[in-house]
Amino acid sequence: MKTDMKTNYHGNQSSLLSQAIYLIEQGQDCGTIAGQLDPEYSLRLRIHTQILPDEIRTLSLYGRAHPPAYQKKRK
Repeated sequence: MKTDMKTNYHGNQSSLLSQAIYLIEQGQDCGTIAGQLDPEYSLRLRIHTQILPDEIRTLSLYGRAHPPAYQKKRK
């Protein structure tokens, strides 16, 4: 029983993460979905958002709020 609950919980979190990633890649806001993620999956979303190209990342409010931690040096 506990295994089923745990599997269902992680399946739900994984599904929410996939939905949020899809929305970000479409340039739409995913704040409501991101708020439902637990800390581990929220971090996964943030990392995924940070590695997106700027052209895609900056289309969504969530993407603009979570810029990459590392900025390339300009020559």
